Amino acid sequence: MAYQRIDPPLFDPSEKSYRAKHDATNPTDVIPLLIDIAAAVADLQGTWTTELTPVTDVVDIEQVARLITDRGHADPPGVSFCLDGYRVVVTDAEVVIRPPVDE
Repeated sequence: MAYQRIDPPLFDPSEKSYRAKHDATNPTDVIPLLIDIAAAVADLQGTWTTELTPVTDVVDIEQVARLITDRGHADPPGVSFCLDGYRVVVTDAEVVIRPPVDE
């Protein structure tokens, strides 16, 4: 099955975060998934993806590929990274994006 773009993240007020499901299932899905994550963060910031730090500078692509390949059996069960102040957690089926905390 070909990778489908993640849906726009929906706000979860109980966790003050945005959540989106993904269906990435093989290592070739990693780059499209990371592009979708960057696009979601850019949308939340109200900016262009080209203005963000490159995702490949802040996350280990191989670790995300292992997570996708070992779907349901990955250790650790998720990969987290920070992208321009947003905390991103990728699990084998979901992306959670937490906005920066106002201080």
